[in-house]
Amino acid sequence: TNFGYLSIGQIGRITKPFIWTLHDMWAFTGGQNYASDDALAPWRSGYAHNTAGNNVGRWDLESWVWRRKHKHWKQPLSIVTPSRWLASLAQQSQLLSDSHVRVIPNPLSVGEFRPYPKSEARGFHGLPPEASIVLFGLTNDLDDPRKGWDLLKTALLHTRSRYPEVELAVMGPHGPPEEWSHALPKAHWLGRLNDDKSLAMAYSAADVTVVPSRQDNLPQVGTEAQSCGCPVIAFRVSGLSDVVADETTGYLAGDLNALSLSNALADALNDRDRLRRMGLAARERAVSLWSPEVVARQYVDVYQEVIDRTRR
Repeated sequence: TNFGYLSIGQIGRITKPFIWTLHDMWAFTGGQNYASDDALAPWRSGYAHNTAGNNVGRWDLESWVWRRKHKHWKQPLSIVTPSRWLASLAQQSQLLSDSHVRVIPNPLSVGEFRPYPKSEARGFHGLPPEASIVLFGLTNDLDDPRKGWDLLKTALLHTRSRYPEVELAVMGPHGPPEEWSHALPKAHWLGRLNDDKSLAMAYSAADVTVVPSRQDNLPQVGTEAQSCGCPVIAFRVSGLSDVVADETTGYLAGDLNALSLSNALADALNDRDRLRRMGLAARERAVSLWSPEVVARQYVDVYQEVIDRTRR
């Protein structure tokens, strides 16, 4: 819908029943894909609907977009969100408060994303066999505060003071930043990994995968890592509480700061036997929650609900 295929008005003119899976907040804001709690307030209260919006500026453009949605989307929509967090925000918004919202996770090819022997995986990516490897998946710009690179960098410096053998492996589309040479000397750049096997090997090579996001829906790095038997460290925020079963398939840091993240990393690296058990539990949970067969059945149920509701 956001790349020119359907406009706001066209969505409102669809007469057939349809299901809309949301991957961010765009459907119930003035156009933001992700917004802070403070920025979400106008879209909850309907304040944007009462704003004139005929001045020039970003707020006025967002208010204009929101009012177009309010004007054209008259019927309750059938919404699916991958996380409980996004579902809650949708239900709290004025635009979607009357809609039917269900939570269904994104499917994951658990056959492709599977555990490989750690020694084989580290050899595949040229990683040291005895080091404690922390994996980070860089999906966009390092300067994006939502993804939490700044928190991870500081947390790793704290962690390395307690565990000197800790080394970082990073996969992603960009080259390594210059700051690594002095801030994190023990870092390995895996580059862009374009096939599922290379990705699965990276997850299998790591002791833990860190997803330091301040805000995220159901990040694929977290689900892929666990499907490969790699525990995940993250903050207890947004959809990450759906990704990680705390102290079972990884750790959720309670406070949104670098020290809390470092402590969670230390807890993980301090007990190798427990880390291994977490990896086994992570794989089992991934298969039970995110297998295509499991997710497909949930969509079939939603399709039937929508058909029945439309007939009534």
